[in-house]
Amino acid sequence: MKPQGIRDIIGPIMVGPSSSHTAGALRIASMARSLLAGEPVHVKFTLYGSFSQTYKGHGTDKALVAGMLGMHADDTRIATSFTEARSQGLEFEFVCDPVTKTDHPNTVDIDTMDATGMRVSVRGVSIGGGAAELRLVDGVAVNITGESTSLIIRQNDEPGVLAHVSGLLAQAGINIGTVSLYRDRRGGIAIVVMEIDGEVPEEVERTIAEFPAILRVRIVPTDSSHQRLERTAPDISVEEALDAFAQLDFAGAAEMLRYCDENGCTLSKAFMRRDEMLLACNGRSAEGTHVYLEKVLRVMRESVRPQGRPTMGRLIGGESLALDALEAHGAGLGLAWGRLCSYATGVLETNASMGRIVAAPTAGSSGVIPAVLLYLQEQRWKEAARLIVYGAVCVFVPFAFYGGLDGLRLLLANLSQLTAGTNYFHRVQFFQGMLTFFHISGRLARVLNLVFLLGLVMLFWCTKDRVRRMTYLAAMLAFYPPNGYRYMLLFFLLPLFAWAEERSREAAKPAVRQWFKAVLFAAVFSVPTLFGLLTGFRLSFSSYTLTYVEFFIYAAAWALLALAVCGDLPAFKRRFCHV
Repeated sequence: MKPQGIRDIIGPIMVGPSSSHTAGALRIASMARSLLAGEPVHVKFTLYGSFSQTYKGHGTDKALVAGMLGMHADDTRIATSFTEARSQGLEFEFVCDPVTKTDHPNTVDIDTMDATGMRVSVRGVSIGGGAAELRLVDGVAVNITGESTSLIIRQNDEPGVLAHVSGLLAQAGINIGTVSLYRDRRGGIAIVVMEIDGEVPEEVERTIAEFPAILRVRIVPTDSSHQRLERTAPDISVEEALDAFAQLDFAGAAEMLRYCDENGCTLSKAFMRRDEMLLACNGRSAEGTHVYLEKVLRVMRESVRPQGRPTMGRLIGGESLALDALEAHGAGLGLAWGRLCSYATGVLETNASMGRIVAAPTAGSSGVIPAVLLYLQEQRWKEAARLIVYGAVCVFVPFAFYGGLDGLRLLLANLSQLTAGTNYFHRVQFFQGMLTFFHISGRLARVLNLVFLLGLVMLFWCTKDRVRRMTYLAAMLAFYPPNGYRYMLLFFLLPLFAWAEERSREAAKPAVRQWFKAVLFAAVFSVPTLFGLLTGFRLSFSSYTLTYVEFFIYAAAWALLALAVCGDLPAFKRRFCHV
């Protein structure tokens, strides 16, 4: 089995409703068009098997005509290809043959004539996921996949043709991947199919055609050509890429996770590295992969919101908006499932109305990945916004509660000293307070300050756990802003809040979770008052006196940070110490 890359799993970008009956049919017609010498003026499509039964409902007829017009699978004009064909003078007809048995159910014969009078007859099959093959060309059995640029040569079955063609390609620096020779009989008509790396210059194509035994030369471009996959040479040789790919061609998820742990990388980076080596094995650069994935995400975002066009079969339409309305009135499936179903159904409606979607890996399953990706991205933004709000409130509320306007003015005055490095500012940092408690000062204290902050940043970067990440962020919030160290617990309650919320999701109903959040958040802001009741302490930036209660809370926060560090120490060593 051929190794699969990112474009095989997430793609193609196409117009619905079916990857095999729409995108695959278009690809067959597109390859047939490339065999012509001029613009097509007449075409007859003979449909077999499932093509003959469902060609109208799946837009197969529109896709075939669109392919003959030179459209690509992601062209939204496919829905109006009949009108486009008539305006360009292309006559077309469809013949359905549900009786004749063929090797594949998605089979079509295309008989076409171009403006020069040349006639070409092909048989193509759609094999799924937008891929297609030509099985017959002018009655000669072939196997043209279109996965690589193919040089198609129709010739008299005479000696010397292969030597002539391969010699010219070698002089042009074009590598030949595979060569296949097909003929109807000895000494009759033969067809040579060469899969090559790169494009054939027009001058080379003309020189090839000058050989007496060659009747016709045509080039079938690879299907990814219009997406501008970068064809610049990769940074490593093919041999090096093959060796590297052997290590990256993961047999399963466990092997991929082990690679990520050993190399300190994320799943996405591991798979991108694999795709880079897979392309390099074929002499291609992976520079275009990021551009392609950006386009994929853009199309996914657009596809979750249908444009209100009627669907092909009229069986669906409006379900996505109906789900949103149910969620708004509290009668839906709940925030997560309701949002996921709304997004997935929206893609389904876009697909059914011949809108642009991303097959992943087929049009039938195109709604799953966009729904999950966009929901998670939406939740990340909401989580970041909540964290900013919680953090800001945790800084300002205690000052306003205890010190009133004077406390807020004092806070803002100290924030303005972030770059001044005054002693007054350093005295109120909780880490500096600990150093003072242990009588550490001077240059050593400044170095330890920087080392502590740098360590938190590095741990925040390398951890994969959400609660630990919030723990390091809480420590940085307590380290940098000029809040009294006695209020450090307010920041460390944020990861505890997130941890408790995650646990509540597993057992509680949505309404219970909302009450849980409200109670826990109220408890967070009762801590300053609790401090005042237990210690009689009022906010003071000039005192380092600790009561037993404060010391216990101080130690608990340090213990929480220590537990997080111990959990991430192996990953930290792999990433920064190469252990």
